[in-house]
Amino acid sequence: GNSSCCLPQLLFPKNRRDLLAWQPQGLQKAQLAQPGLLFLAGSANCVGNLFGTNLDMDDACVLIPPILAAAAVLAMFGLGREIKGEITGICASFFLALVPAFLSRSTAGEFTQEGVVLPFLIAACWCYLRAVRTGSFMTMILAVIVYSVLSACSDMRVHFVHL
Repeated sequence: GNSSCCLPQLLFPKNRRDLLAWQPQGLQKAQLAQPGLLFLAGSANCVGNLFGTNLDMDDACVLIPPILAAAAVLAMFGLGREIKGEITGICASFFLALVPAFLSRSTAGEFTQEGVVLPFLIAACWCYLRAVRTGSFMTMILAVIVYSVLSACSDMRVHFVHL
């Protein structure tokens, strides 16, 4: 692994090609992914290197989904608690943790758009609902930040516009 943190080189590596794709010379990985996924992987790599773990880009992409899955369960607890109460939050997070589609997208090594976006989607809904209920300016700013990360990582912003 590379111990230095050069974010542009990590975000747009020259030698990352999907050779199994139906193209004469494969597809460039940077063309397949959303910019938020690349930035998230590069940022996780840099944070890992700051703590001295000597984490390379592939290891960062393997570790991100399980960490974000735990964050999604916590965010679901917060959303359920905000809607109805503690018991609702516990039940919502418990049922989210048991959903087979969530489990298949949050396993180590499954660095796809769906697995990475789900915690940000739940957190954006939670922050928005909390900002509306409390009227807190800081919660509104947090909702905007989480929604911006959600928009950078996927095309989910199109669905929110229609709501």
